[in-house]
Amino acid sequence: MPTHYIEVTPATDQLAILSDRIRELDRHDELVIIMDAKDAHQQDRVFEFLRLQGFDYQPQGSHDGNEYRVIAKRRFH
Repeated sequence: MPTHYIEVTPATDQLAILSDRIRELDRHDELVIIMDAKDAHQQDRVFEFLRLQGFDYQPQGSHDGNEYRVIAKRRFH
């Protein structure tokens, strides 16, 4: 299960970048979305997008408090 990392910022088109990256993922791959902790308030858009794309996700703060991560995996039915 490879892990793919992507860093998003408010200046980037987050959902377009996520959409492109998700298309590259295999069934069992994990995606780690990294954003600056001060931009974590924008997580709701990312969460909704992941839900609609069939992903489970787990938010996670970094130890130093500077980063905010979302670990996403495809949901299997």
